[in-house]
Amino acid sequence: MFLIAYDRIKSKPGNMTKGLNPETLDGLSSEWIDKTIEELKDESFQFKPARRIMIPKANGKMRPLTIASPRDKIVQQVMYKILMPIFEPIFSSHSHGFRPNLSCHTALKEVFSTFQVTSWVIEGDIKACFDSFDHKILMDLIQLRIKDQKMINLLWKALRTGYGESDETIEANLIGTPQGSIISPLLCNIYLTPFDNYVESLREDFDKGIKATRCKEFNKISTRFTRCRNAGRIEDKKYYKNLMRNKSTIDRKDPNFRRLTYVRYADDWIIGIRGSRLESINILNKCNKFLKEHLKLDLSLEKTKISQLSKDKIFFLGTQIYKSRVQIYTSNTKEVNINNEKKNKTITRRKRSLFRMDAPIQVIRARFVKNKF
Repeated sequence: MFLIAYDRIKSKPGNMTKGLNPETLDGLSSEWIDKTIEELKDESFQFKPARRIMIPKANGKMRPLTIASPRDKIVQQVMYKILMPIFEPIFSSHSHGFRPNLSCHTALKEVFSTFQVTSWVIEGDIKACFDSFDHKILMDLIQLRIKDQKMINLLWKALRTGYGESDETIEANLIGTPQGSIISPLLCNIYLTPFDNYVESLREDFDKGIKATRCKEFNKISTRFTRCRNAGRIEDKKYYKNLMRNKSTIDRKDPNFRRLTYVRYADDWIIGIRGSRLESINILNKCNKFLKEHLKLDLSLEKTKISQLSKDKIFFLGTQIYKSRVQIYTSNTKEVNINNEKKNKTITRRKRSLFRMDAPIQVIRARFVKNKF
């Protein structure tokens, strides 16, 4: 398994970056592997302190990134290979971050297929998520599935590994899991699985009805349109047809039809609400209370917000999500007979409440050009 772990990380240039000690993957031998295996058996193995650097975020702030020893990463990769098959079956189907055959694309695909009916979106942002994990809560969750004490002790060592900028200044990790560690994404999914299950329980209590009822006002206009069309009243028919285009076919405030949808990627998550803003606020307060009381995590007041899809744009995984009221597009012209004369006619169609997901290509291109030149 050590050779598989070595083969997994050796081709990535970032894994050759030194930690606080000068050791890299260069000169790795079978003797080192045998020695490390023996140290793991007698529990004398110790992770070396990591090097912490600060990297810029998109909002101009800085976030910490820890760079572990490349050889320690081999041990972490072995741990990941052992733990992943054990915990993967219990992860939520709405969690897409750092899991086999799942990615940002599958998360966005679920958003596109399940958020069509939503009116309000809760954008959740956990404040310093990776740096705030409570070690005891995390290890209690792990011990529900892992009974081997040697693995438990090794995980404790990985969590408590110190960090610093030089050999003289080493600080222990009292909370959190290092960003940049190979096993940190897996530990994040383990830690937030209770939250996934809690949101699923909220969904079961919140969802109501099979489908929304049709809008009564739209039905009245539709009936008048049909009568005018059958009676040959062209001007009245056009009038009611225009009214129909500006009305929704379903009652968007139907109290007997509610839906809650949820998608998470690592520590980024959104909840869609087909209901009222008051109900969205209630759901957000419940989520905030659960995170604080059960996982000792806080939501960022600056970034966590409730938005209306028809008026605001949601930014999730680098994609803007919103609803456009009307999209007008023109198809190819076709030849029609008007007063026994052949003329070309352009066919124009309109579509209401179009669910849109756009990547801000212009923004990305501008940043690329700025960084390049």
